[in-house]
Amino acid sequence: MTRGPEITRQQVSTLVLALVTVISLVAWVPVGAAAVTNGADISHTDLSVTPTTLYEGSAVTVNVTVENTGGTQQPYNTTLTVDGDVVAYQTGTLNAGATEQVTFTKTLWGAGSYDVAAGGLSAQTVTVEEANAKFHGGPGNHGYYPNQTGPLTEPTEAWSISDGTPQVMQPTIVGDTLYTAFHDGGSLYALDPETGEEKWNATPGGASGSTWTTPAYANGVLYLGSNDYKLHAINATDGTEIWSYQTQTNVRSAPAVIDGVVYFGSNDGNLTAVDADTGEELWYYTMYQPVLVESNPAVVDGVVYVSGDDDNLTALNSTTGARIWNYALPDESQSDPTVANDTVFVGSDSTMGETSGSGSVYAINATDGTERWNYSMAGDVDSSQVYADGVVYAGSRGGELVALDAADGNERWTASGTDFRGAPVVAGDVLYISDYGNDTVHAFNATDGTELWSYDSPVNTLYPTPLAWNGYLYYGSASQFHALTEPAPTVSAVNATNPSGQNLSVSFDSSQNLTNISVSVSGPSSTTFTEGDFVESGSGPYMYTLASPYETGSDGTYTVTVGTAENVDGQDGAGDESDSVTIDTTAPAVDAGANATVDEDTAVEFNASSSTDASGIAAYEWDFGDGSANATGENATHTFADPGTYTVTLNVTDTVGNSGFDTLTASVNDTTSPTASAGANQTVDEDTAVSFDGSTSTDNGAIATYEWGFDDGTANATGENATHTFADPGTYDVVLTVTDGGDNADSDSLVVTVNDTTAPTADAGGNKSVTRGNAAEFDAGGSTDNVAIDSYEWDFGDGASSTNASETHSYDSTGTYTVTLNVTDAAGNVGSDTMTVTVKAKSSSSSSSSSSSSSSSSSSSSSTTESSEGTDDNSDVVVDSKSEGTSKRANVSVRNVDTSRPVVIALEPVANDTETGETGTNESAGDAGTDEEPASSAAENISVAQLSMNVNNGDDFTLNVTTYEATEDEATGERFQRETGATSAGFVVVNHSIHDDDIEDVTFTFSVRKRYFEATGIGPESVALYRDEHTQWRRLDASLVEESETHYVFEATSPGLSLFTIGSTVPVFETTAAEVTETSVSVGQEIEVAVDVSNLGGAGGTHALDLLVDGERVAGGTVELGAFQNGTATLSYAFDEAGTYELAVGDQVVGSITVEESQAAQTAASADESEPGADDGDGDGGNAGWTLAAVVAVLLAAGAGIAYRRRERDE
Repeated sequence: MTRGPEITRQQVSTLVLALVTVISLVAWVPVGAAAVTNGADISHTDLSVTPTTLYEGSAVTVNVTVENTGGTQQPYNTTLTVDGDVVAYQTGTLNAGATEQVTFTKTLWGAGSYDVAAGGLSAQTVTVEEANAKFHGGPGNHGYYPNQTGPLTEPTEAWSISDGTPQVMQPTIVGDTLYTAFHDGGSLYALDPETGEEKWNATPGGASGSTWTTPAYANGVLYLGSNDYKLHAINATDGTEIWSYQTQTNVRSAPAVIDGVVYFGSNDGNLTAVDADTGEELWYYTMYQPVLVESNPAVVDGVVYVSGDDDNLTALNSTTGARIWNYALPDESQSDPTVANDTVFVGSDSTMGETSGSGSVYAINATDGTERWNYSMAGDVDSSQVYADGVVYAGSRGGELVALDAADGNERWTASGTDFRGAPVVAGDVLYISDYGNDTVHAFNATDGTELWSYDSPVNTLYPTPLAWNGYLYYGSASQFHALTEPAPTVSAVNATNPSGQNLSVSFDSSQNLTNISVSVSGPSSTTFTEGDFVESGSGPYMYTLASPYETGSDGTYTVTVGTAENVDGQDGAGDESDSVTIDTTAPAVDAGANATVDEDTAVEFNASSSTDASGIAAYEWDFGDGSANATGENATHTFADPGTYTVTLNVTDTVGNSGFDTLTASVNDTTSPTASAGANQTVDEDTAVSFDGSTSTDNGAIATYEWGFDDGTANATGENATHTFADPGTYDVVLTVTDGGDNADSDSLVVTVNDTTAPTADAGGNKSVTRGNAAEFDAGGSTDNVAIDSYEWDFGDGASSTNASETHSYDSTGTYTVTLNVTDAAGNVGSDTMTVTVKAKSSSSSSSSSSSSSSSSSSSSSTTESSEGTDDNSDVVVDSKSEGTSKRANVSVRNVDTSRPVVIALEPVANDTETGETGTNESAGDAGTDEEPASSAAENISVAQLSMNVNNGDDFTLNVTTYEATEDEATGERFQRETGATSAGFVVVNHSIHDDDIEDVTFTFSVRKRYFEATGIGPESVALYRDEHTQWRRLDASLVEESETHYVFEATSPGLSLFTIGSTVPVFETTAAEVTETSVSVGQEIEVAVDVSNLGGAGGTHALDLLVDGERVAGGTVELGAFQNGTATLSYAFDEAGTYELAVGDQVVGSITVEESQAAQTAASADESEPGADDGDGDGGNAGWTLAAVVAVLLAAGAGIAYRRRERDE
């Protein structure tokens, strides 16, 4: 539906605001801000600058009093200076004797001291402390921290916190507090950056208030967006909320706070500016259609730069929100603009997917939006770039990391990864970046790209931009926030030794070079060694050895402890690592143990643990006296092969070389057991006798008894030979045990395999009778075997078979079938059984009915059709159709669903004008008929002939299919065009009782009248089927499958059912602005009108423009635009008569223009009567008057344009 112009209260307010602005400028224009000087009696006093100490990104508030001590009204121009440079000014006029307080708010960046002054008064010093107050550290999003450091060698994790949700942002650090938040319902935290200790946490927006953005800090307040559709202002001290600003959807753009204003993007397509103190909206800029604005804006020199999913990089006036320029990118962009040296660096997505195809880094002139250069990279470039000392660094989702010359885009170095999604940062001369693809964090030399280290994250999904700060590196993962630091030195291999006499030597290893060492010695005497007492050798590890042995002067145990081991950064790696040594010259006291009596060939254990020594025993050696090899160790085990008496000698040596010995006596008994032999393994059939023979068993004497165990639960047998019959098949371990006269026994076993020779008994069940198409059930559960049935095989008599014990089977033809069941056991024995199945025919029926009714003013018709068994899809489909004008409704009932094939629903024959009664008269694309046709012959633009769908549920279901023309729902048609750039020919609504999960691959066969194409000027190749998926229209490709004299027939496949529209992509042009270059010209002087045109449609085309003067066309031109493109055209015209004229371009009002007679046309008499110089005053005044009138006219027109565009946006 098309709405006419309306004047709302908001538009009136906007016009009033424009008028007030004009009046203010009228009073101000004569002096000109840039040329205003202070009146003779203007003075400034009472300068105050607060605060005098603040962090980067915070603002000073400067107040100064302006006083007019004269007797007349006088102008003033109050300037704000920082280190002597004018950074802002305010102008105005003061009445005689009046005073006024002028206030400036100025954000300061860069740590250091600044002289701040206003009104020419003496400056006050402001100290700015270093902070990471916003994303990438500053207003231009440079990401360069020249005075900061991170880990230079492979780091370790210093601490981490977990919120159970992803952490996807770069943290903010101000003073001794780190601020970060978690996504997906997580909290906002204030932490100690060195320990991770929590100071407070908050949940702005509640459970839905999770955040994607880096908080911006300014003057004690945190500003961050969240998924509760709000921008929040949070007290940085305690986490309480100060205010919030409501948007229409998620806020994932990190705010920038500059001079008391917060700038941020939101996913409703807006870039908004609000007052930092109150949250009051100052202005907002909306992309030409709602898109995601997730990039973090840069604000530099009064300009806001932002990219978005509208494929544009846009520059806006930071005070008014007016667009300065925009640059069209090849694809959407989430990249955060980086601004340096009048250049904007930004990345764009690949048109072929996140990690394939080519994205690019662009360098754009910050003043006029023209391209300087671009550099292609693999995959999306959707993170911010880093600018550092003339070099631009960028990563891509295709795994490229590159350093480019900022001036010309030439490559300096490249490195490879897997998937760089977060932006890099550069601290000092080191670049840090996380790799999403392989869950690693990397450090590179920023100058040549050499990799310094790689760190494997313990948690995956490394999405955010890291931050290097005070030696730490912070990054986020799928569920944690991590802090990495360069590890302290590792102390190892502490060694205290006694090289000789009573001397003590000390050595230890360190992973790093040490500058401060403290090693203490405790014992009978004590001392402490420092770094000067040690000699360093090696590198990684470094070995530190005492230069000269320490003379203890006493025997005893000495312990050395490393108490301090600091590197050059003051990191102490000592953990009281220690070692001890005993200095002793006394021989050890040796104790070999008591005498022992053992059996031959039996292991006997010897234990020397009762031996002692003051300094410690270094070695034990056992001599067993039987000619075997000596053994070592405190404990020893030995087996004597022969009986007898043996002298065992133990020799002990201590750590300083002192030795001693002791002996014991070992008596060895004769204990040799017999050797049992049960014979070879045997295989027999069940119920068959088998013989066993133990005669090959031996003993050093004689065997006294034989005993046979058969492993089948029967009684054991005795005797050298035995016979046994196994009743059941299986595998049996037969064990023979033999015992000699000394009760020494031995056992041996053999395996008897008993074969299964009994066939199973098959039971196929009783005979059955079923109807064709219905399943018969078969069960072999009554079959048996003496062991177990191993497999089943059914032959159903119709060529089909199954190997399941239970099965169902349907017969396609009537008749009597013999079903055979074969069962087989594990031994291959087979049993069979048969049964018969009688298959009977299935009854069928069909019916049809139709009815129609008509009246003089409307027409309708209805019909019901039913199909039963015998259709292609074996489902029963009943269609009850009804038509009213150009709308059709079909109620469809589907029964006996066959899920093995598609359900085909024929709604109506393929449409043609003969079938619908069309007479062939000239009609527009939206016409249903002509004046000459009766209502019953209405011809619709679209019709659906057939639906074919796959279903996963055999239950009956119903459909309601309604088709209607686009003219019957203009609101949905306008939304469709706005969101897709296509034009609707009509709508199809399919309501259904079957669940969406049970529907797959719905194929629509639909027709579109050829006259619709003739009326709209489009071709059938532009037609597609669009599905309303609530959050977007999904385009489904349509194929032209048939063509009649009057219709085109298409097919398209959808994943499900919903509201559909049959649409085509066409250009849709809108004149967005028109401005004349002059407001006053002479007769014959050519004027130029600049016209801004947008193509909101999904197809390119040429748009004709008409220049109207007082409503009549005087000139024209054309502009050719691609889909969704913006363009500018210029129309020219020269007036041949003087007067005042109203200009317009189509419906777009331009404004008034005054045309004067040329100077040559003035009469000579008028020239003679004029005194020399008499025209100067009048001429100047006249020109000033015309200039003032022109300013007023332009500003009034701009106000009207603002109101009109605001109305359009609100609609």
